[in-house]
Amino acid sequence: MLCAKTKMRPIQPCMAVLAPTRELAIQIGEVLHKVGEVVKVETAIVYGGMPKYVQKNALKTAHIVVATPGRLQDLMQEGSCDLSKVPSSPPLPSALTHTHKRLPEGSPHIC
Repeated sequence: MLCAKTKMRPIQPCMAVLAPTRELAIQIGEVLHKVGEVVKVETAIVYGGMPKYVQKNALKTAHIVVATPGRLQDLMQEGSCDLSKVPSSPPLPSALTHTHKRLPEGSPHIC
């Protein structure tokens, strides 16, 4: 796994998973949390409707971020989430903008 090469607490996440809804973000995050317990990888789940300060604290030790596009974009614009270590294609800001416009809250589509 990309993130499991180091036992140090990350300053920046090295993997991001975008989910179109908070429900899906929670489900994905729960699975990654269970796997992470075994391989010592931390996961932060970020989505709208939850206090940002809780999510900001989780991001401080997260190897993996599971997020809805809107909240992730907010946290990145605030400087609370730096995903510059996450390899992505297309570039993450472009993917966020595209996904956020195409998948409104509650959309049943998964990409």
